[in-house]
Amino acid sequence: MEIPINKIQCDIRGRTNKDVTELSRNLTAFGQLEPILVEGPDENGGYFLIHGYRRYLAMLENKSKFNKVKCMVNSGITTQENRNVLRLILISNGKKSTGLDQQLVYEEIKDNENRDSLVPKSKKRRMEKGNQVPQAVRIEYEKKRRSQDALALIYELKDLGNYRSKLLELLKQGKITTIHADAIKRIVSHPMYNNLKLNQKITVIEKARKTAKFTTNQAGFFIFEEMMKQNPQKENTSSWIEYICDEIERVSELIHEDLQQTTTEIQKRKLMKTLQQLTNRLDGCLWKSKTVKKKRRCMI
Repeated sequence: MEIPINKIQCDIRGRTNKDVTELSRNLTAFGQLEPILVEGPDENGGYFLIHGYRRYLAMLENKSKFNKVKCMVNSGITTQENRNVLRLILISNGKKSTGLDQQLVYEEIKDNENRDSLVPKSKKRRMEKGNQVPQAVRIEYEKKRRSQDALALIYELKDLGNYRSKLLELLKQGKITTIHADAIKRIVSHPMYNNLKLNQKITVIEKARKTAKFTTNQAGFFIFEEMMKQNPQKENTSSWIEYICDEIERVSELIHEDLQQTTTEIQKRKLMKTLQQLTNRLDGCLWKSKTVKKKRRCMI
């Protein structure tokens, strides 16, 4: 059925991204291939849009070509709430709308008693989490096509002070993606994370952001490493020493005998200097007390 476009009005929650430039070009080139969904008519012969919001906007901008539009019609007029309910069902099962578009429609029908049954539990949990971020902020990031899951995660990190603002800015610039957010999530959800001080939390999150892909066990090591560097715990010492020994052994395996033929004297001295720093560190931290006692016995 074709309906004059000026007979169709929209009172539902539309899409966040209203840029229809590309869609307008396609409609102009190929025409309207899919009908939009409306309900009506009312007593004045008018119809209300339910689904096909961006196509409706694009055709509205080119009324001369789309004076009449193809429509599927649900007979009769219901209510704005019912139209949003039906829209939520349709976009939840589709792939074209974003998570935020679904969430905003979900929030629009907050008084509907059947609302919770309209979306899967997994989506509902994400929506509730995203709801902690002010709607204006969510829309701002959505217009830049930034990850809403990453935004919700970073927004939760209120104990990070100004560093959280830095993460939000990086997300806005597109330098934090869903992959980075997953990495940060593995860090902040680890049981040992809350044992860290502020500067340690920032250090491990930065490491997670730059590394991006790693396992949950590696996330634990990031935190463990930061804890033991700044505040070693007796109950963790055995595991920490094992870890250090494994790392030293791993590095030692990188030294091949043929390196002698390819390294310069400057490179050799650099390696020797680094090795001496490690030796000095061990002498100063682990064998310090024994050295002091030995010196005292010599003085006696």
